[in-house]
Amino acid sequence: MAQTFSNANEILRFANDSTIGELTEVAFAADARSCLVQFFDSGGTVGTAGKVALVGVDGAAIGADYITVGADATLSLTLYGDDSTEAILKIYVASSVASGIVEIVSSELP
Repeated sequence: MAQTFSNANEILRFANDSTIGELTEVAFAADARSCLVQFFDSGGTVGTAGKVALVGVDGAAIGADYITVGADATLSLTLYGDDSTEAILKIYVASSVASGIVEIVSSELP
């Protein structure tokens, strides 16, 4: 199920789909500049791997183009650089475990 940030400085924590590799769309507030992404097991305590894509469809299987986030790792993404026409407004996340927890921090700071 898609997740949406209501403002730039916010934290989202949600359970990804019960199907491994199924995408959840994450939409950012227009003034968000960066984000951090982490993946955990279904209990939310043990770091697991996950995948982040820039294109996809909420609820669909992940495609061939993605970034792998290792277990116990954090992915940092710049969403908006100097050219506002190139802003990343959505990402798609998929956990490596069923019903894995995803934590995303959005910030208006670069």
